[in-house]
Amino acid sequence: MRVSMMKTLAVLLVLALAASAVVGEEAELIVAKTVLTRNPVVNQEMMVSVRIFNVGSGPAYDITLNDMSWLRENFTAEAGILGARWEKLAAGQNITHNFVVIPSRPTVMRAAPATVSYHSSARGGKELTAFSSIPNYGYLRIYRANEVPNRSLPHYFEWTVFAALIAAALALPAVLYTSSKKSFASAQRK
Repeated sequence: MRVSMMKTLAVLLVLALAASAVVGEEAELIVAKTVLTRNPVVNQEMMVSVRIFNVGSGPAYDITLNDMSWLRENFTAEAGILGARWEKLAAGQNITHNFVVIPSRPTVMRAAPATVSYHSSARGGKELTAFSSIPNYGYLRIYRANEVPNRSLPHYFEWTVFAALIAAALALPAVLYTSSKKSFASAQRK
C-alpha cells in the first residue's frame, strides 16, 4: 500500500514538472522607446529608437512593431520605417529598431507608445500585445530653430559671477592683512 502510494506521488511529481516545463516556456516582451535627439528642432532630423527585449523563457514568433505616433501632419519619415517585422526573437535576446523623422512644425505633443504584437508559439495561436514605454515623461517639445536651449554655450555670465565671488573672497583677507601689516609696522617705529 505504501509503495503504490509513493509510486503515485512520484508519477504525479514527474507530470507536474513536465507540465510546468511546457507551460513555463513562454515569451514575454518588454519594449522601450527613446527619442535620441536631445532637443528636436523643426525641419531637422530626430532619431527614434525602439528596443524589444524578450525576458521570457521561450522564443517569441511573428513579432510586429507598429509606431504610428508620428502623425503625418507633424512629421515626415526620413530614414527607416515606422513599423517592422521579425520572424523570431529567442529568450534573453533583444532587437533594436531605429528610424528618423523630421518635425514639420513647432509643438508640444503627447508622446504615444509603440505597439508590438507577437505569438509565443511557432504555430500561431493567441496574439499577445506589448506596449512601449513613453519617452520624455509623456510629452515631447519640438523647438523652432531660434528657441533651442543651447546648453553648450561657454556660460560667460556664470564664469564672470564666479570670478567676482572668488576675487571678493580673496580680496577681503588681503586688504585686512595689508592694513594690519601697515599698522604693525608704524607701531614698531614708534
